[in-house]
Amino acid sequence: MKISKWKRKYGKWEMITVNENLFAKIVVNYEVNKSWLTFFKEEIDEEGTELDKPVLILSLIEGETTVRHTALDLQVNSINAITKEKMQIMIRCTTGALGNSILTNIKNVLGVLSANARNNNYGELKNSELSSAHVAAPSLSEKSHPSASTTYSSFNSTDDQKSHTSPSKLRQENSTYSINSEEAPNFNVIKNPDNSKLILLNNMTIRLQEQLESYEMKNTPSSWKILSMYSLSVFSITDNISKKAYFNFVLENTDKSETAEKDYNWLICDSEIDTRMERIGKAGFLVKVDDDSIFMIECKGKKQSIQLLEIFR
Repeated sequence: MKISKWKRKYGKWEMITVNENLFAKIVVNYEVNKSWLTFFKEEIDEEGTELDKPVLILSLIEGETTVRHTALDLQVNSINAITKEKMQIMIRCTTGALGNSILTNIKNVLGVLSANARNNNYGELKNSELSSAHVAAPSLSEKSHPSASTTYSSFNSTDDQKSHTSPSKLRQENSTYSINSEEAPNFNVIKNPDNSKLILLNNMTIRLQEQLESYEMKNTPSSWKILSMYSLSVFSITDNISKKAYFNFVLENTDKSETAEKDYNWLICDSEIDTRMERIGKAGFLVKVDDDSIFMIECKGKKQSIQLLEIFR
């Protein structure tokens, strides 16, 4: 990713930074009904620690922010959140899919904020992300106080947090109804056209495994059945009736043969993430679907696992 700003005085584009290891993320604060498109660059200090340093913060404002997408380029006109000056920037994306993802999420966020302003209701969406990168993320268990801010997944960071979710939360008995989308309450939330729905993660390739015995056997390789490679997408849904926020996990098997394992669709309430999910190993996540079913989402590596984890920040 490369970012340039339009220099009106000279009639040309000028790169904001020569550092090409950049990422962006959309941050939303629903208490004040404001959003920002933020850009960071990755640097390594003398001790070899990777640092994320801010490069630019743009306010996303309905009626003032405009976005154009052509091939691999995104042109964004908006307001610099620090200097308050109007800016036109060009984002050169590495792929067309990345550009489409940024464009879609900016439009979705502006739409939600506009609707909230009309309804004078800033909602309860919390802790989520866009798709295409990674940023420093706390463990799932650290989210003890819901935040009014939502982060729509960044587009390229690599920071990590060495922390772990308490396994006792996932092991609790009689604490979990099914999160399968076929269940009537879940189905109604997913299919209700009045609910706001934003994409947080788009088609991440993961390996899905199923626990054949019990939670206590989670560290025994023979107790796991490898199902298949899946394409994982995650959506944020806010229920228009209850005002609760949900994460909708859509797992589609990449094997399209008749004998392939089935697809999965789960709905997890934001407030239940700690009791439904737990990190395991360097790049895995346990998911408790119900009291009798535990699955493991296995990412390709540490960077990808951070990208997924950041969604729940």
